[in-house]
Amino acid sequence: RHGQHQEVGLATTDALLTAGRLPEAERLLRHLVNERPQDDGVYERLLTLKGTGVVSLLDALYEQDRFEERPLIWKAMALRRAGQWAEAEQAVRQALAVDPTDGEQPAGQRVLGYSVLGDLLKDQQRTHDAAFFDRVVQSVRIAEEGDALAEAGLLRQSLAKYEEAEGLFADAYCVQWRLAERLHALGDVKGAEQHYRIAFERMPEQFGRMAS
Repeated sequence: RHGQHQEVGLATTDALLTAGRLPEAERLLRHLVNERPQDDGVYERLLTLKGTGVVSLLDALYEQDRFEERPLIWKAMALRRAGQWAEAEQAVRQALAVDPTDGEQPAGQRVLGYSVLGDLLKDQQRTHDAAFFDRVVQSVRIAEEGDALAEAGLLRQSLAKYEEAEGLFADAYCVQWRLAERLHALGDVKGAEQHYRIAFERMPEQFGRMAS
């Protein structure tokens, strides 16, 4: 029900924007972003409406909840659009310290911070560093495909996806954990223990403020 309410709110906002009723659209977006501060659709519209003028609002939202990384990520996007790369990189790295994997987001919207950081590095011709973050994002997307297969009961097929994800980013604790879970479910306890061990070793360095 709450999700439907949010969709209605965004649809109403789009109608107001199309009609040129910008102050009303902004008021509604401010209400929506306070009500649901993890919704990327709201941030996207705020950025389109206000440009870098949205930064002060995003700073205020982060001060309200320092366990929510989305305002920082979208601040980085706003600053990147203005060509303020150093400030944008500082904001997105701050977001990654809060929650690097966006674990509470649905599939397809996780690791947004890594994606934004990769784009920022490409802007600055730092292609080697950017490639690392591109691999992280790709690894998580493939792992999400594995999750969908696992939910459908296709454990062996999901295991193949997790192994593919591991090949791109072997140090990802979340991928190692998934591999361990699938192997354990398939009866390979020894194999599962190996991946559980790697996952626990990686957790301290990869957990942000939220997970910790």
